Amino acid sequence: MKKFMKKRGIGSYLSWILIVSMVIVISAFMINWTLERVKKTSHQIEKSTDELLCREVGINIQGICQNSKILNMNISNVGNIKIDRIQIRMISMYDDPETKEVDISLYPGDFETGFTVLKQGTLQSVKLIPLIKTEDEEIICPENSIEKQKIEQC
Repeated sequence: MKKFMKKRGIGSYLSWILIVSMVIVISAFMINWTLERVKKTSHQIEKSTDELLCREVGINIQGICQNSKILNMNISNVGNIKIDRIQIRMISMYDDPETKEVDISLYPGDFETGFTVLKQGTLQSVKLIPLIKTEDEEIICPENSIEKQKIEQC
């Protein structure tokens, strides 16, 4: 009878050891995941912190329309710095967000007609965020973005 009680006591200790070790392993994975997310987010914030360059960036949408698969835009650079890339954030009528980045060389004063982007569904709004490239990094200028609501059909 005493042997049975000793085995039962060892089993409860083993179960606690297993539970604690599982918690430690899961915590290690969560810490690693959290650190990766923080690094990624801080890198994105660093990319968009050059306020002096972003003050000189400007983009404007002259005309915009959509059909079932394509978004057509006429855009212009109204700033003093070349725009190297545009981040396009599209929101459909069902609040489904979609983001695309498109390479473009839009010099100050340039006008791009017939700028097309593939899309899905009917859009309710589009936001264009200019990106500029320096020698060693790409800078996002979200404060100089432009957004259009109620996009008509072509």
